[in-house]
Amino acid sequence: MRLWRDESGAVLSAELILLLAIVVMALVVGLKELQMAVNEELEDAATAIGSIDQTYSFGGVTSCCASHNGSYNNDNRDSCVDTNAIVSCAQVFGNESTDGNP
Repeated sequence: MRLWRDESGAVLSAELILLLAIVVMALVVGLKELQMAVNEELEDAATAIGSIDQTYSFGGVTSCCASHNGSYNNDNRDSCVDTNAIVSCAQVFGNESTDGNP
C-alpha cells in the first residue's frame, strides 16, 4: 500500500497531457511527410509509365502463295504531359481555369 500512496516522482496529469500533445503533433507531422513522400513516388512512377514509347513497326512477309502486309504504330505524346509546364490535365481539357477561378 505504501507504493500507491507514494507521491514522490509521480507524473502529474498536466505533464502527461503536455507529453501526449507533443507526441500527437509529432505523429501528425510525420504522417503528413509520409503522405507527401508516397505521393511524390507515385507521381514519379506515373511519369515513367507515361513516358514509355510504344512505337513499333514491322515489314510485310511475302512467299510464293501468300503475303502479309506490315504494320506501324506511332505513339504520340499525351496532350497534357509536359515536364516543363505547370498545367494539369483538367486545365488542358477545360475542366479547370488557369486564373484560379473555378
